[in-house]
Amino acid sequence: AGVSVSTSGSYWGRATRGRWMCPVTREETNGKTPFVFLWRCGCVFAEKALREVPSKACLSCGAAFVADDVIKLCATAKEEEGARARMDA
Repeated sequence: AGVSVSTSGSYWGRATRGRWMCPVTREETNGKTPFVFLWRCGCVFAEKALREVPSKACLSCGAAFVADDVIKLCATAKEEEGARARMDA
């Protein structure tokens, strides 16, 4: 239920709706929008939220964080490689 091929041939048709949405941007987790989580507090946001509302505190719970605490969900191979290099450092 929910997954279908749209008439445009795109996998992410109207029938695929996210089960969660960013509390800041209201974008759904549907595979089109990149999402991140903050390592220190575990809160999840659309990557766009952290770009548009620059802050050193979590936009949801207020916990302080640094740039290395921002982890991209469903990262590309290149992004994952960079994250692994940061962890090994």
